[in-house]
Amino acid sequence: MVISQSHSPLCLRRFCLRKIGSFAAAAADFGRLIVLGQQSRSTPVRAFNSRAYCYASLGEFDRAVADYTEAIQVRDSCGWGLRGGAVRVQSQGL
Repeated sequence: MVISQSHSPLCLRRFCLRKIGSFAAAAADFGRLIVLGQQSRSTPVRAFNSRAYCYASLGEFDRAVADYTEAIQVRDSCGWGLRGGAVRVQSQGL
């Protein structure tokens, strides 16, 4: 059985950290995933989106907006995964 990157133990760890509210640790892990993706030219939109969610949860709205913007630029056809975050950031007054 082949395990895709989105189902790897490290990826699941990132989402678990986010789920339990360890947003700083999850953001750092998503950041490492983004760097690895950029090195292989396959930057995952979900990693930017998830890191942005973590930043917004930490009150780091400028960083959240930057990551949502990057996710849109990387793959603008992924609007489904970005709406919730954009609404969340907007509700914080940005």
